[in-house]
Amino acid sequence: AYSRNGCEQPNAGGSCIYKMFANGLGQSNLTTDEDTKICDEGGAIDHTLDSYAPTWSPDGSKIAYEGTPSCGASVGKNIWVMNSDGGEKKDLMQDDFTDDYMPSFSPDGQKIVFSSDRDDDVWGYHELYSIDANAEEPLSGLKRLTRSDGVHEWTPDWGVRPNATLAMLPQVPGVMRHFGWLNGARLQEKWFAGPPRVLGEDF
Repeated sequence: AYSRNGCEQPNAGGSCIYKMFANGLGQSNLTTDEDTKICDEGGAIDHTLDSYAPTWSPDGSKIAYEGTPSCGASVGKNIWVMNSDGGEKKDLMQDDFTDDYMPSFSPDGQKIVFSSDRDDDVWGYHELYSIDANAEEPLSGLKRLTRSDGVHEWTPDWGVRPNATLAMLPQVPGVMRHFGWLNGARLQEKWFAGPPRVLGEDF
């Protein structure tokens, strides 16, 4: 799965989620105009405008991605989940004025970790959060994982072991890939070896 700027030609606008076979064949758009929903209060949910960063669930049945706000909201990006064929799209957030980015499934497919500015302790900076992947209610199981004021927390990637634990700080052995920016300088991306150390509640 991947995101394409320009979506389907000749429209050449917005950004859509596509999937294809490993050999490059079978490219298909999972976020088409057919998914557009007109909101009662005006506006629309249009997945062809602002869909990015798809990621597969471990069993290959679901795709999570960052997308447009739902009806009743006007600004920001939300985390969505859909079936692998593009069906049954669900907004896990359904809130307003937050930017939620870069989802990644847990090894058992029950949770999603993502980057967000929703608490905004320091204006414009993002922290890492987790949320239930399969809940019916929005924001179910929402949990803040990092408190790194002044550092962007980006591109989370959950480990592959069934009991994998997220490392909340780059100095602590764990299974999360850590990447960020500090005072305009790029931080090094690393894998931290050794047994994971639980910080706070277990996942």
